[in-house]
Amino acid sequence: MKHLVLVCAVGMSSSMLVNRMIRIAEKKELEVMIHASGMGDLSSFTDEADALLISPQIHYMEEKIKAKHSNIPVMSLSSKDYAEMDGEKVLMQGLALVEE
Repeated sequence: MKHLVLVCAVGMSSSMLVNRMIRIAEKKELEVMIHASGMGDLSSFTDEADALLISPQIHYMEEKIKAKHSNIPVMSLSSKDYAEMDGEKVLMQGLALVEE
């Protein structure tokens, strides 16, 4: 089972996108765990994470996150996909990142 973590400043806005991603994963019968995390809680998810998806509001922290969690693939989400809450696109990007 793959484990994706969507990271934003506090974890509030990313929770809405995560809920959409979960519904799509269930509909497609994908074996994936998806969590939302704020920066302060990120370390509690990194042991199991297969990929970290960074929200646009903390894009400026991407290099810091990559350096701290160098064993986990990290990707910044596009502002458009995030604003539109495009759960399917973000889910597929996250799964593709894990497969790289």
